[in-house]
Amino acid sequence: MPDLQDVERRVVRLDREIQPILDQPLDVRSPQERVQRMMTGPPLIDQDTVVHGEMLLRALLAHYADGDDATRVTIRRILRDNQSFLWAAHVPWEATTGGVRLQVLWLSARDGGMDMRDEIVSLDHLCTRAGNAGIEIAPILREVAELSGDEDRQGMGSMKELLLSRAHRYAD
Repeated sequence: MPDLQDVERRVVRLDREIQPILDQPLDVRSPQERVQRMMTGPPLIDQDTVVHGEMLLRALLAHYADGDDATRVTIRRILRDNQSFLWAAHVPWEATTGGVRLQVLWLSARDGGMDMRDEIVSLDHLCTRAGNAGIEIAPILREVAELSGDEDRQGMGSMKELLLSRAHRYAD
């Protein structure tokens, strides 16, 4: 596994590559352009960039899961400082306990992301998908909550509180 400083340098570089793609202007006065963007989504990022981003994200999440509190604080900062990477990076869904754990780790590392409301919706969707796949989500949520930030950054509670509240909701 590459060291965290190397991963951060690579994330910063990738963030700079992605940003111009996401910053393409949208003429909000043009109904046709708004409808077209709604139908097609944001501008496409090439497949090599997607694969590279997933590889970097998996490295970050490995450090996040195995590191100490200072390492996790650093990773949360890296993600806050690299909003284009934060927006574009993802790990594919895997209907396994390990796959769900990775998704919850990603949610925890984002620490509220750009908008905690979106993170709440994402978490609820993830919990539903896990339940539909027969995966017991509550133990995963409790485990990852212990790694999560306890700062209420957006006035909607901390990531730790959010994960623990969902663990309580989905406990047997």
